[in-house]
Amino acid sequence: MMTDLKVPPIKDIPLKFGERKFRPGALWLDDKGVPINAHGGGILCHGGKYYWFGEHKIEGKAGNAAHVGVHVYLSEDLYSWCDEGIALKVDSAPELPKGCVLERPKVIFCKATGKFVMWFHLDGNTYGGAKTGMAIADAPTGAYTFVEAVNRHAGSARSRNHCKGTCHGSEDWGESHLSNGEPVGTRLRARAGFPRHDRLSG
Repeated sequence: MMTDLKVPPIKDIPLKFGERKFRPGALWLDDKGVPINAHGGGILCHGGKYYWFGEHKIEGKAGNAAHVGVHVYLSEDLYSWCDEGIALKVDSAPELPKGCVLERPKVIFCKATGKFVMWFHLDGNTYGGAKTGMAIADAPTGAYTFVEAVNRHAGSARSRNHCKGTCHGSEDWGESHLSNGEPVGTRLRARAGFPRHDRLSG
């Protein structure tokens, strides 16, 4: 005799490592069977592999601040992600104390120096600093070393995106920095307006 089976909604079924599909709204598990923890992140494609950087969150209200650092995951197909650990740790520099605001990390590769450069929003618990933080590493997964945090272009920087490449397939326009904050609003900086990490660290 057939009985009614209660099947959970598809979004409530975790997406396991190795499944070649996307399931919006479902828990996405890494190679260790743990939900991916990379909030507000960005993906770097380098050497035919993908690196997902994001904020490592802890539970509860304390999770609004940084207590661990920037988590990084590695994938070859964008479906299955391997946990590569913490790329940038809080308390690794005086400017990165536990409980600070460390948000929206993005990583690009600097061809001129061979370094991987991480940009992020760095702030205190009042959310009033709105600084652009920067860290560098020799490998995409880190470990990253903090360089500095500044307010550039006469304004704050919270939301951010970065890109690099060529314009119309020929002109090399290097790195560009798109940021949003007060009082200047959304701004796009390219060429000389984008601070190179080798000049900042020198």
